[in-house]
Amino acid sequence: MALETIDGELLLEWSLFRSPIMAKACLDMDGILCGDATTEQDDDGVNYLGFLSEASRHAVPRGYVHRIVTSRLEKYRSETEAWLSRQGIAYGTLTMLDLPSEAERRRLRPQGRFKADVYRADSDAILFVESETWQAKEIARAVPGKPVFDYKTRTLFDSDSLAKHSLKKKVKTRLLSKVNHLLRQLRLN
Repeated sequence: MALETIDGELLLEWSLFRSPIMAKACLDMDGILCGDATTEQDDDGVNYLGFLSEASRHAVPRGYVHRIVTSRLEKYRSETEAWLSRQGIAYGTLTMLDLPSEAERRRLRPQGRFKADVYRADSDAILFVESETWQAKEIARAVPGKPVFDYKTRTLFDSDSLAKHSLKKKVKTRLLSKVNHLLRQLRLN
């Protein structure tokens, strides 16, 4: 059949930011909506404030985004909201990490847990779009039943697929270990 009607929303990689699903999605900010701060810019001071006002725009969703979830510190809310406004990005909620400093954020590395907690608690959110693969996997593992799109690798993760992949790797590793053990035994005989 050349044409087929499907129920529900169709999510395609190239139309993600034009999809009505954005109205039900959580979106990471840095690495998706704008570039990431360089090491020099990420000083939690004057250089970072410059980055916040001059960040290059990347993907811009057409229409409304349910929630933006960022590991930017809460103390930079006004600068972040001003940037989003200048870019014309419409969103429902901006959720930011509430820690006192960048040094504390680096020490704790709470990004994935923080985003997973927000996603899990948001019953209206049906997709999380994350820019960092390690965070996407952490969010997907922590929030069963809700998919996470890894923007960097263009991969959709969920807790089941990650668990199966992990189990497959464990089985493969164990089998290789047994084969190597048997080969060593044969060489000794």
